[in-house]
Amino acid sequence: MADIFISYKREEQPLAKKLADALQMKGWSVWWDPEVRAGERFDDVIDKALKECKCVVVLWSKLSVESQNVKDEATYALNHDKLVPISIEEVDLPYRFSRFNTRQLIDWDGSDTSAEFLSLVDDIAKIISAPTTKSDESRTKQDELRLKQDLESQHREKERERKKAKEQHKPTIEQELREEGDLQAAQLKAFFESTVATEVRSAITTLILIGLVFGIAALLSLSAGSGRSGDERAVWALLVFVLAFPFYLYRLARRGHFISVLLGIGAIVIYGYLMFGIFSDMLSSP
Repeated sequence: MADIFISYKREEQPLAKKLADALQMKGWSVWWDPEVRAGERFDDVIDKALKECKCVVVLWSKLSVESQNVKDEATYALNHDKLVPISIEEVDLPYRFSRFNTRQLIDWDGSDTSAEFLSLVDDIAKIISAPTTKSDESRTKQDELRLKQDLESQHREKERERKKAKEQHKPTIEQELREEGDLQAAQLKAFFESTVATEVRSAITTLILIGLVFGIAALLSLSAGSGRSGDERAVWALLVFVLAFPFYLYRLARRGHFISVLLGIGAIVIYGYLMFGIFSDMLSSP
């Protein structure tokens, strides 16, 4: 299917050829078959080309305004909104086409840079898309390739930045060991602050209780004076402590205060020894 169909009279064939060549140089495909035109037959070949084209360029001349074939082709193009008329001679156009703006290519030498021809190109481009030249296609491919390369480059750059950021935030072995040591130190500190501190408080409480018992036993002995009565009171005080203190030690053991338990056991042993000594003196005295 051709982009442009050129309608002309047989006698204007040289000019039609120059126009077809110039339009083809702009990148459009052109149908202007001289062999079919030579027979002046409006047959199926011309009919098919006329229907399939996107634009019909009619060359108006003194001969073509008298040609029924040219006027039929122009009428078809007009009815399908794809007519581009040009005058190649000073001529009165058929009434139906005289109302349309018609480009003047009178005495045109075939130059594709003349103002008249460039105006014709603009008129055609309004009906069909602007022609795509090989240079345009090459430029488009280059632009697409450049865009693809830019996108790939941006992707690689982002990937490098992501890996770099990941490497920066990735802890080294030394950092991991340091963090593990800090964690162990913190755990050990918490252990001392909780367990050891509680153990020390419990041990101090136990020592205070032991001191109180010694003090009470000493006061009982002194208040009764020397002799059997004071010793008996001291023995009873120590006996009560020895019997009651294991319950206190049991509670300490349940709570895990083993240092306090050891101190308590030592106190019981000492008190038992004192009781045994006092009791022996009591039995040996008259």
